[in-house]
Amino acid sequence: MKFIKTVLSKVVIGTAGAVLAHGAFAQTSGEGSASASLESYVRKVVNQNPEVQASWRQLQVAMSDVDIARGGFRPQVDVLATSAYTDRNYGLDREYMGHTAEIALTQMLYDGFLTSSEVKRFKQAQVVRYFELLGEVEQKSLDTALAYMDVQLFRELLRLAEENLITHVDVFKQIEESVEVGLGRRADLEQISG
Repeated sequence: MKFIKTVLSKVVIGTAGAVLAHGAFAQTSGEGSASASLESYVRKVVNQNPEVQASWRQLQVAMSDVDIARGGFRPQVDVLATSAYTDRNYGLDREYMGHTAEIALTQMLYDGFLTSSEVKRFKQAQVVRYFELLGEVEQKSLDTALAYMDVQLFRELLRLAEENLITHVDVFKQIEESVEVGLGRRADLEQISG
């Protein structure tokens, strides 16, 4: 159990690191806290996403199935108790009460490799569930990182658009002032006004 959690955390950090390497533009724009917040977003999505949680539960079920299959190698104790009342139409005793109890202890010696085959089959199912969980974690991490990078990209585009607007307004005021003073042409003002 600890091993799987350790591997799971390494996959989350590795996926976030790979996405960060791909999205290096966030670091070049001067945002030092981008990597920490991306990691926290990825960690939050992986820990709280219902699809990832469902894959985790399926892995736990597969691990339990392996333990159940291994139970075939262990001794088995069966207890059986019955109690019955019978009304008969024959004989001297018309009523009969029967109570029985039985305890059986069995140990599997050889079952044609059925139990060992079941253990192997369930171990393979456990491996499948493990890789399904890793795939789900990686997909959610990638989706989160892409959404995060899209937000960073659009924030940068918004910042550039605001700078462009400020520059445009400054140029418009300069041309307007030069036209009012008589140094500029009226055509320049009409062209920049649109």
